[in-house]
Amino acid sequence: RVPVRDAAGTPVAGDQVVLGLFYVANGEIDPRPPQTPLKAGLGDQIKLLGYSLAPLEAGASTLQVWLHWQAVAPMDKDYTAFVQLLDAEGQLVTGWDAQPLAGQYPTSSWQPNEIVVDAFDLPLPPTLPPGHYRLITGLYDFETGQRLTVNPQDGSQAVDNAVILRDFTIGDNSAADGS
Repeated sequence: RVPVRDAAGTPVAGDQVVLGLFYVANGEIDPRPPQTPLKAGLGDQIKLLGYSLAPLEAGASTLQVWLHWQAVAPMDKDYTAFVQLLDAEGQLVTGWDAQPLAGQYPTSSWQPNEIVVDAFDLPLPPTLPPGHYRLITGLYDFETGQRLTVNPQDGSQAVDNAVILRDFTIGDNSAADGS
């Protein structure tokens, strides 16, 4: 497990913190801008504004990822988000799929310009070998499995209709190092 710490880095009692559901109503400012801003359109309805990652410590069992979505247009479908960790050959190591905000705020309820920050706890294999990895995300129609088409903007990159969040290396004696 990853130790739980407050904003000052002080350990918090217990091994988990429930942050609750989070979204920003139309016209309000996102109080938690992403650590890594980017712009990628998904279909004609949603933009990915960026993401944030919790520090990955050696031996961690999960990787915490926060995705910052923005509705561009009304949606009549409830899309499912995915976050996946791929190895150097592009093979799936682990992944997590869920409707936004643990299914509590489906995309069909989103209003144009609304920002939704969605948290994922990506489970990591207990014996994740050292190597190069890629973290990706996207949205798909659960009924058909069809991913929304990704339109990378402002230097963001995509592969197989998924936004590339980050490439990194996990070393023998360290946690994740960005590359």
